[in-house]
Amino acid sequence: MNNVFRALALMTSMAASLHCGAGMQNLSNPVESPEAYQRALPHVEDLAQRVAQLPRPPLAAISNTRSGLPVLYTAGATVLAQRVTDSQANEIAAIYWHDAQAGDAIAQFTLGILYTLGVVLPRNASTAVDWYRQSAEQGYVNSQINLGFMFDNGKGVAKDHAAAVHWYQLAALQGDSTAQYNLGSKYRDGEGVAQDDAQALAWFRKSAEQNDASGQSALGEMLMDGAGTARDDAAALHWLQAAAAQGDARGQSGLGEMLANGRAIPQNEQEAMALYRKAAASDDKRALNHIGEMVLAGRTVTANPAEAVWWFGRASRLGFAPAKSNLGHMYAIGQGLPKSAEDAAFLYQQAADKGYAPAQYRLGRLYLEGRGVEKNAALAARWLGKAAASGACPATACEE
Repeated sequence: MNNVFRALALMTSMAASLHCGAGMQNLSNPVESPEAYQRALPHVEDLAQRVAQLPRPPLAAISNTRSGLPVLYTAGATVLAQRVTDSQANEIAAIYWHDAQAGDAIAQFTLGILYTLGVVLPRNASTAVDWYRQSAEQGYVNSQINLGFMFDNGKGVAKDHAAAVHWYQLAALQGDSTAQYNLGSKYRDGEGVAQDDAQALAWFRKSAEQNDASGQSALGEMLMDGAGTARDDAAALHWLQAAAAQGDARGQSGLGEMLANGRAIPQNEQEAMALYRKAAASDDKRALNHIGEMVLAGRTVTANPAEAVWWFGRASRLGFAPAKSNLGHMYAIGQGLPKSAEDAAFLYQQAADKGYAPAQYRLGRLYLEGRGVEKNAALAARWLGKAAASGACPATACEE
């Protein structure tokens, strides 16, 4: 799962209404642009009531909100977008641009958001990074998270996972649940920091205990898989249910897996499939793969290898190692796809490189037998050894 960018989703949902507001334009000169109007948007609880009654809200009514809350957008922002004209936005812009230049961390963060998304201001990731950095260096949590995200994804700055970890950690130590989830993800995946399931589990737990759905689903998955701790189905079920109740796709997928296999809850494959489909609508990789497995096995639906290939393919393109291994197996046995040991080896290799034990085992067997790859006893021993060391492939368990 990608790490979280603070306020991105909510800002994106606002973009259409911002651009359709009366006379609103993307202005190139930030001193004369509506970024200050955007800076006023978070404070909609009081301001939106005034704006709704005025065709042109007085500048004073908006400028009085300058030192208010962080950027947390609500439906009232749409009202403002429809009511504020270019002329008023330019006047307000001068106030908030001045605030940012004078060192106001919230104003700097807001400019970063606007430049990141290209809402009102021109899209410019490197300028966004500059504003996030100025704000983050003052200890502003939202900017620390977003600066970490920009480093994580190479937006406006060279990709640097270690720098992302640095900024996530600063925000996480301030108790922010999003940063705690992001930091846990880095430890889980070993990006920018040594891989450490125990640390990942600890940070996910901190996030989950603050009712963060991403943290809850990540914690539930680790407890379900026994990663960084002993497997605990009851605790996994608790956290996955909490995440799914908030509409979290990963939580829905994990809960579906518990239901499909009757772990800590009565088995119910129909309900599991319904949850997988909900999660798949959000491109959850685990759910896409699970649907493929159920379609292939004919669980709750008529078995259909060709359709299973389609589901495995979607998850594989998203980089999910189990799906790559499953798709490779379909090539290896010629089910739903033309039989091709070469294509199987290619997909097994990708999944094996991600540490997926069944793919490591299957790749080792191909090297041992010289199918799809040149026979190589050393590589066979290497991959079979990795699979055995994981404990996930005793005897021939990974052949299925």
